[in-house]
Amino acid sequence: MRRLVFLAVGIVLSMPVPAPALISNVTSADDVCPPTADPCVINQTVKVVSGSVLDFGSRTVRIEGNGLLNTGSGIVTVYCGEFIEARRRCSLASDRSCISDFQCRLGTCSASVCSGDLAVACSIDAECDFGACGTNGRCSGAPARQCSTDSDCQAGACSVSVCSSDHSVACATDGDCQLGACTVGSGIVDLNGIILADGATAGSVAIRGAGNVAIR
Repeated sequence: MRRLVFLAVGIVLSMPVPAPALISNVTSADDVCPPTADPCVINQTVKVVSGSVLDFGSRTVRIEGNGLLNTGSGIVTVYCGEFIEARRRCSLASDRSCISDFQCRLGTCSASVCSGDLAVACSIDAECDFGACGTNGRCSGAPARQCSTDSDCQAGACSVSVCSSDHSVACATDGDCQLGACTVGSGIVDLNGIILADGATAGSVAIRGAGNVAIR
């Protein structure tokens, strides 16, 4: 049995988390996976051209890892057998993809970064001061740092606490750095398109979610 899935008005099938790779200008199923791939596993961002028809026949289409099927603001039609969204995410941070529980454990809330530049690790305020902007367009205390004015060389105070294993995550306590277990997701299903199961024999559609199910 084949399923027909219309993806419309900016539908993104999986959480919009940045992916490490990109397939763009997709207009057919063969642009996504080899014709013999079953299941067709999508584990990177796939940007589909509006109006395209992705016909996978009776093959299974599975979205996992950092997979993202992005239709932009257009309408795309997908023919396939089973359509499975199986991205794994940290149970306490549904916007964070993972492969194992280890990636949801970000150490302790024991590191600090500069308030004016969260990419700069520090232990004292002085480490957020890169001197004056020289005539060569570089900060006197950090020649690799480009500047236009002296203010570009000032990264604020060493006052933002972050997790020791991931400085992009701010924290107040060690608990803020423990993002739960790596699971298939939050269990929330948000369907904003059309699914038809109208093959040669009577079809069926099952929608399961541990959390909320929204159909619009």
